[in-house]
Amino acid sequence: MILNHKDRLARLGDIAAGYDLLLQQKFGRVEVDVYTAESIAPEQLASIKARLQSALGKEPVLHTYTEAAMLGGLKLLIGDQLIDASVVTRLRKLHEQISTDGGARIRGESVQFLDEG
Repeated sequence: MILNHKDRLARLGDIAAGYDLLLQQKFGRVEVDVYTAESIAPEQLASIKARLQSALGKEPVLHTYTEAAMLGGLKLLIGDQLIDASVVTRLRKLHEQISTDGGARIRGESVQFLDEG
């Protein structure tokens, strides 16, 4: 009624989300969104949950989603933190590593080759 009286009903969703966050913290839980390319098997989900519980020290409440655009791997969204272990990200990092380290190695070997010749 106070929100209505002060013309702030639009903030009700934010207030409910904040209350839910406080409630989850009180019970030692953390909400985790799990994104995969295909639906995940229950035993894999249990393994992810156990590893997250060990790492976070809280009981993870998992919400699973599928993204057809993903090639493989998974993404975890914990609060506002994204852990991206998708195949696309791994390939991008590998490409960047080859582009930087590989180019330096080739330049170094070409200089050595020219010095010897």
